[in-house]
Amino acid sequence: MATQSKLAGLRTFLDTIELPPEKRSRLESLLKRAEDGDEAALAQIDQVAFERGYQPVRCVGPVRPGPTMVCPEDPAHYRTVQRDGDEILHCPVHGVPLVPDASDG
Repeated sequence: MATQSKLAGLRTFLDTIELPPEKRSRLESLLKRAEDGDEAALAQIDQVAFERGYQPVRCVGPVRPGPTMVCPEDPAHYRTVQRDGDEILHCPVHGVPLVPDASDG
């Protein structure tokens, strides 16, 4: 079930965008259903919000950067920082999963 903070964030976002009355009414209905535990309604409201530029707040406070990740085929050509410990990043050129940078020690 969706957390109350996620639903509150979606409601706040929807209150800030301009919508025709009939669309606003439909989205309010979806949000109410999501608040009542309807996962399909939550998915729909999430999609609409995402299409309108909604970026949910993932945490409060500074985020400690994760390890630097590199392409195992050519570490010099692509590197990025892993932000979520469960996130699997891929090289955009080779399509292989990134590995921790050995020189990041």
